[in-house]
Amino acid sequence: MASQYLTVYRPDGILSSMPKKSNRDFLLTAANTIVQRDGAERLTLDALVRETAMSKGGVLYHFPTKEALLKAMIENWIEGFEASIQTNLEGDTLPWAWLRAFIKSSADEGPPLQTNSLALLAVIAHAHDLLELVRGHAETWQQQAANDVDPAKATLLRLAADGLFWAELLNMAPPTGILRTQVIDLMLELAKEDPS
Repeated sequence: MASQYLTVYRPDGILSSMPKKSNRDFLLTAANTIVQRDGAERLTLDALVRETAMSKGGVLYHFPTKEALLKAMIENWIEGFEASIQTNLEGDTLPWAWLRAFIKSSADEGPPLQTNSLALLAVIAHAHDLLELVRGHAETWQQQAANDVDPAKATLLRLAADGLFWAELLNMAPPTGILRTQVIDLMLELAKEDPS
């Protein structure tokens, strides 16, 4: 019976095993590692081959072009972000629940969501046309945020959550420590139905 695991020898000498079904995910994770460590301009299919120690044919099987890789990275980030929203929605049946879930997901510091966010940097650097994927989802998220609530307040809070996300991703004076916690708590407090 064939093994269900693939042995990968990395250039740094580390031997690792991974389920064969995860080759694509393994490549996407490696692509994000390259962007984080070396910058978006260094993300190439050859760099991905070196990073993973997979054959070029193995990489090309999953991603025949760099644009295919970037598109997959963006789709992976979107799927992860939307899954995070759904997780944060669980058990919250009060008004404005979706907006609170969006705020929590935007502020999520944990992997893989934050790491996969680096895909956005790669797309901005190399494939501006792929930003349409993100723009389309952003429009849907805006509509969902403003659904059945005060649209101006909902938009302000969505923009604040987006601002926190981008400030942290680009390291543009993001709030840290207790201030970060206070900012998120304030957004969540404001994302409640006004008492009538």
